[in-house]
Amino acid sequence: MGLEAISGTLFCVLGAFSQAGFFHCRFIAEEAAASGAKCVLTHSPTWIIDPIDGTANYARGVPVWATLIALAEGDEVVASVVSAPALHRRWWAARGHGAWAGGPCVDEGSPIHVSTVSDLREAFLSY
Repeated sequence: MGLEAISGTLFCVLGAFSQAGFFHCRFIAEEAAASGAKCVLTHSPTWIIDPIDGTANYARGVPVWATLIALAEGDEVVASVVSAPALHRRWWAARGHGAWAGGPCVDEGSPIHVSTVSDLREAFLSY
């Protein structure tokens, strides 16, 4: 499936939910922000979506890419998920409920936390 098809499918599904009255939210897409469109958070719940973060990797068949979705209320993110399907990994968090990591199914998760390493020379970084 091509990048345009994935993006189009995602926004079609979310738009259908919105039109059906399942939620009254705004949407901000990574592509809109990158094109220079003004993206403003309001008091209305807003979904912030990047269908494929790591487009160059995805296009080359490198499995290090993910779908990023966050829900903001006002100027605060209240929930988010990062899904890396090619790696069979998912990370999610909700304000007041902690952060979790696991496989492709939410019920396979384990709590995660910020590292206790305080010396940058001892830290592990990967990108």
